[in-house]
Amino acid sequence: DIDITIDRDVSNEHSLYISPFNGAFNGEMFYAGIQTRIDGSPTKENLTEVVSGMKGGIFSRWSHDQVTPIGVEYVDMFEGGLCASAGTEGEFCSVRRPHEWTKGTYTVSLVKEETITFKGEPHSWVCMQITNKNNEETTKIGRLLFRGEKLLWYYNNKAFVEIYGFEHKPYIPEAKITFSRPRIGDENIIMNGLIAHQPVLEEIEPNANTPNCAY
Repeated sequence: DIDITIDRDVSNEHSLYISPFNGAFNGEMFYAGIQTRIDGSPTKENLTEVVSGMKGGIFSRWSHDQVTPIGVEYVDMFEGGLCASAGTEGEFCSVRRPHEWTKGTYTVSLVKEETITFKGEPHSWVCMQITNKNNEETTKIGRLLFRGEKLLWYYNNKAFVEIYGFEHKPYIPEAKITFSRPRIGDENIIMNGLIAHQPVLEEIEPNANTPNCAY
């Protein structure tokens, strides 16, 4: 579990992704978080992308080497959910579901569920869910399969805030976003260190002339 606190509402006219989880289970990378606009396919049979225009949760994982394609057979959707499988940012699959988050505190959880035999090996379902701390209502976003009966969360966790496009509003919303310490059950994970990194834009796009926008 990781709590996210957002000090003001951010409309879905902006392109904002708040991701408290970015790590790996048994070496298979994943991330999870909330986004102002989710898209994907409502069925596994036709992966034509549909932009829902709604806020929601996203849970994605990459193939073991990020090069081998990974399909939606690793995805389990709940009612109203969406899925995706593509190679635009490494080979990944993803599950998404609408969730109208706003100002407040939310607990984002990754819950290990049952283990099954898949492609001749044990794989475990992991469910992403979001709990609104204002009313304690929990929304299940969807599930992904990871190899292994026991899941080891490797090394460290990265939390990030991303402006992923300017298709709608040509400016960035001002908001304060706070992440809690990660927890397993009711216990905080021991913190060995904390590093904050704000990439210089030139690292991403040479000769770019956009100012830093985060503090």
